[in-house]
Amino acid sequence: MLDFVAQDLARNEDWRRVLEAYNVPLQPQKQPESPEEQWLPRVARLESVESTQLSRLHGTLIALGFLKFEITGKTGLQYQLTPAGRQTLENGLLASAEID
Repeated sequence: MLDFVAQDLARNEDWRRVLEAYNVPLQPQKQPESPEEQWLPRVARLESVESTQLSRLHGTLIALGFLKFEITGKTGLQYQLTPAGRQTLENGLLASAEID
């Protein structure tokens, strides 16, 4: 991850709130090769996160590989944490993102 992106995210914990909004338990696999994926509708608002920041956070987290999305005919946009997103949520951003 680029240091300036990591530092920007480390200054503000809103990235964590967005990832937590999409953090659902993994579903057991239906078949050995096709895991059941649970997609969630796009979060339109989160407590203590400005709506103007929410779109930027979604875009940043997608660009970093922490969220993935798909466009569907039924619900529009759906989101899901990636394995990297789950790991980041569990372990915190990056140790190298600490700001003095």
